[in-house]
Amino acid sequence: MVWFGEAVPMFEEAEKLISAADVVIIIGTSLRVYPVAGLIHYINKGSKAYLIDPNAHNLTLPNGIEAVNDSAVKGMKFLYEKLIS
Repeated sequence: MVWFGEAVPMFEEAEKLISAADVVIIIGTSLRVYPVAGLIHYINKGSKAYLIDPNAHNLTLPNGIEAVNDSAVKGMKFLYEKLIS
């Protein structure tokens, strides 16, 4: 977790981890706070990627990231059912 105005600890490690992930779930962000917002560009094209936020439909997302327009709790329940089935 990174709060507004904080540096991303071990940013290079975060780049490696996100590019190797099979599934990436991003919760509750405007994608306006850098450098952490830039991590979405390291998601592997073959990975499943989701952004859960009530305002996700207002964001411009890179191809392959699915917007889940809901709260964190409801969005995670939705993804649980989607990914488990």
